[in-house]
Amino acid sequence: MPEIRRVILDIDTYNALKVEALVRHDNLKNTLSAMILENLSPEAHTILKCIRDKKSLKVQKSNHKCGASTAIEKSKQLSKNPDALNQIKTFWNEGERNRAEIARKINYPKATTSATISRMIKAGELRNEID
Repeated sequence: MPEIRRVILDIDTYNALKVEALVRHDNLKNTLSAMILENLSPEAHTILKCIRDKKSLKVQKSNHKCGASTAIEKSKQLSKNPDALNQIKTFWNEGERNRAEIARKINYPKATTSATISRMIKAGELRNEID
């Protein structure tokens, strides 16, 4: 049995769905499902197929490129990105001590950036005080 999720619709959308279900001679659930699946973009179809393939375990993870993976490129780990680490040092040495702002500038999560800065201070790569 498929999983069921609830969706909240505004009254105009709900009334339109009821009318469409009447026209199709079907229930609301089947009508909404059909309308959504009939109108997916090609990109959404690719990603949905990938998700289905992974769930069915028919595709080897190591040699399968998911549509979502190619659409959303993962960034390099901060600790393994020398350019980003050098940017942190530059911002820090120029007096920028707001870790959230540094994270935004280097395009990494705040928590990751803050933890990296703490490790760099502890290792002596950054000075904790403002000169």
